[in-house]
Amino acid sequence: MIGEAPHSIGHVVGPPFRRAKPLLILLPLLFLAGCETYQPVALPESSDYAASGASIPAKPLSLVEVATLAVLRNPDLTASRAKSDIAQAQAFAAGLLPDPQLNASAGFPTQSGYPTAYLLGLSEDLQALLTRPSRQAAARATADQAKLNLLWDEWQTIEKAASLAIQKSFNERKQVLLENSGNVLWTQADRSDRALAAGNSTLDAAGSDLAAALEVESQHATAAREALSSDINLKQLLNLDPAVSLQIADLRSEEHTSELQSHLNLV
Repeated sequence: MIGEAPHSIGHVVGPPFRRAKPLLILLPLLFLAGCETYQPVALPESSDYAASGASIPAKPLSLVEVATLAVLRNPDLTASRAKSDIAQAQAFAAGLLPDPQLNASAGFPTQSGYPTAYLLGLSEDLQALLTRPSRQAAARATADQAKLNLLWDEWQTIEKAASLAIQKSFNERKQVLLENSGNVLWTQADRSDRALAAGNSTLDAAGSDLAAALEVESQHATAAREALSSDINLKQLLNLDPAVSLQIADLRSEEHTSELQSHLNLV
């Protein structure tokens, strides 16, 4: 009886599975057809500075416009947004149920008189099911932390952009005022020099006028260096080409300051 058992089982089980044999062969091919394929993408050969000037308004920018450009274009904020998006995607993936696994195998006997053996199995990761709530909560906390970090980075970037814009505007106006004052003082120094040569002035008076002109010229050079430094730092913060002309609106009115404060309150 023991020797006949496999034979009887082969008559009962064998024919249905023989009919399903082509399906078992095609099933792995279907799984492979749905897999992702790798496609290499060429790296950019140049930076995005070339197209940076297209989105910059030709008119002088207010503080809110400077802050908006900083949020949209700053490379560090772009990286922070990517981290936040990754954390959100990981939180979504943590809530997915584990995929069940279908196993199939076949054993072909080498001796005649024995049927072909088939095995089908369906398995599920119970540990992943049990730990799903905790993993989902941890991933959500990580995503919330990444979002808060992004908001904090945006706040700091807005503050820094507004500060650099104010410094740039102040140093440029200061440079113009010192240039006008310097022209007046150099004219006075030249008149004093001619008066001294004609014997109509003293050496102390001519020297005092020359020292005042040189002092204003030194202040003008300092203001020019500070204006250039703030301009470069602001363009770097906004991810702009250094050759782009960036103008700041007149910030002496209270309208710009109140508008920026309202924008910060919204953030």
